[in-house]
Amino acid sequence: MKHRRYLIAVFACAFIYSCLVSVLIRELIIPAVYPQSEGGHMPADPYFYHLLAKKNVESFYQGGLAFSFFPDGQGVAGIASLSYLIIDSVYAIVFLNCILHAASAVILFQILRHWFSPVSSIVGMTPLLLSPYMMYWFSQINKESFTLFGALLFMYGFIKFLPLEQFFSRRAFLTIIQMIIGLLSIWLVRPFVIQLLLPAVTLISGAAFFYYKKNKLIRFSFGVGFITLFSMIGLLGSPGQASHATVAQAIREPTKIYQKDVPIVNKCHESILNWQQAEFLPSFVDKRMRGLMEQRCRIFTILGYESNPTVLKSFFSVDWFPMSSLEAIYYIPTAFFYGVLSPNFWELRSIIEPKFSIFYLFSILESYLMYAGLAGLFLWVLRYRQFSVLVPILCSLSVMTIFAIATPFLGALYRYRYSWWILLIGLGLAALSELRNRRINEGCHTTGSNSSKVKIIKIID
Repeated sequence: MKHRRYLIAVFACAFIYSCLVSVLIRELIIPAVYPQSEGGHMPADPYFYHLLAKKNVESFYQGGLAFSFFPDGQGVAGIASLSYLIIDSVYAIVFLNCILHAASAVILFQILRHWFSPVSSIVGMTPLLLSPYMMYWFSQINKESFTLFGALLFMYGFIKFLPLEQFFSRRAFLTIIQMIIGLLSIWLVRPFVIQLLLPAVTLISGAAFFYYKKNKLIRFSFGVGFITLFSMIGLLGSPGQASHATVAQAIREPTKIYQKDVPIVNKCHESILNWQQAEFLPSFVDKRMRGLMEQRCRIFTILGYESNPTVLKSFFSVDWFPMSSLEAIYYIPTAFFYGVLSPNFWELRSIIEPKFSIFYLFSILESYLMYAGLAGLFLWVLRYRQFSVLVPILCSLSVMTIFAIATPFLGALYRYRYSWWILLIGLGLAALSELRNRRINEGCHTTGSNSSKVKIIKIID
């Protein structure tokens, strides 16, 4: 009962907070900062999604059944279209975003409660609750709210799924449904993210499968559950409707990214055309690695029309054009650095000169939160031997590293990896809080014991 009150309190606070902030941003801040904006929509993607949704609704009313759930390949615009059919106001989708934000905070709290106390879990959940980027995202039509909710829900279910000793049970069924809902939420806006989950999920599930080798019934049950999960990931991770290039789309349509006026794109495209298949890798792995490199070429097309010096300086590895999977594998340590540890102080100094960027200022503060949190998490795992926390850590590190291989632009990389980035920050801060609280409690216990000894000595005297 007490635990339920925590959940209700977290959800209520997150929901009320996000609603108030959304109104403030849409009605006051955006019109003041962007006088040319309309209806509180941020320029670029949010306004583009809004126009797509409005056009989709108009075509529905004019053509009867001419309605698309993925207008122009954008699932989030389809969701906005449905909300406009119910209530002709952008606040319908903003209200849904606020619900997703509050639900994400609750799910992260639940994930942290798997290892930490309620107080430490609240500490770890706070960066997500108060994130300045989430303020921007949940007040607009965006993809991040759905991706965050789906990733956290899937991870929460996956954590509960691994220690299950009986797949054919109500609890196991509900856990599988929970993971599928999480995957569906991701699939609606960024289906390619599901493919990036596959390596880590396969590795961890395989390790758990062999862990249960002493009990054939448990091993069989877990195997059935894993096959079900694997099938759903494979099905939902197939070429989707999102306009962002999926791996399969990149392999099938390489000529669409070719731009004669961008030398880097030309050189990148040339390396893909001369791709050499690695004999030591299965064909499907080699193709997906090639697809990731193709996605890098698509990101480089931004350089063809962008002149903002901050954006231009946010690109990295602009002189790296692999021609085989082996070269891509050699790049993994560098991708890990950019995907997990970037941006850092040295990058920040070069990026914001001569133009200051509030985006990178906040991201650098979050980076240091994560550095401190990972150090605390390392100490906490060593001290209390809670190795199961490695499951969300490995999944996060894996997805963030793969994103960095395919996305050589810090601005886009930050959005893509955010769900896993904030999960690591939450785990780290909760671990630091737990270490501090236990140390205080142990100190109080020791002091109390010493005081009792003094009292006993005085009585004897």
